Amino acid sequence: MIPRSVARSALALIPIVGLVGCSQQSVDDRPREPVAGTVKMDGQPLPDGVILFSPMADASDQSTGATAEIKGGAFSIPREQGLVPGKYKISVSRAELKDPTAKAKKKLLERSKVLGPEQIPAKYNKQTTLEHEVKRGGDLDVKLELQSK
Repeated sequence: MIPRSVARSALALIPIVGLVGCSQQSVDDRPREPVAGTVKMDGQPLPDGVILFSPMADASDQSTGATAEIKGGAFSIPREQGLVPGKYKISVSRAELKDPTAKAKKKLLERSKVLGPEQIPAKYNKQTTLEHEVKRGGDLDVKLELQSK
């Protein structure tokens, strides 16, 4: 059985993962860097969710996107799936499962029937205003402070 948080996170990203393509590939020749950090909502660690880094329009040809699960307010992207130095838009998503017994594979295209409403304001996902620049050497201290209002 798929853990609830993993299923919720996977389903929450379905609409936006297509924008990034196959970002979580094995080791390649790109100068990838590890990225990790924390996500808080109204000063409290976000219990769970998903974070997505998408290259900005002016990014180099080598740029890639990446996703990570947020657990206990923390996320980590290892070097193998990491980001090429450059500027990225960040999206954060969190939605509760309506049916905890629903299997992720069964209803991938029926997100609205499996997941409840998005719990993070649109300014942090669909209409994100979050940006971050990944530098050479990695970035293991990304801190995101979100506000529910």
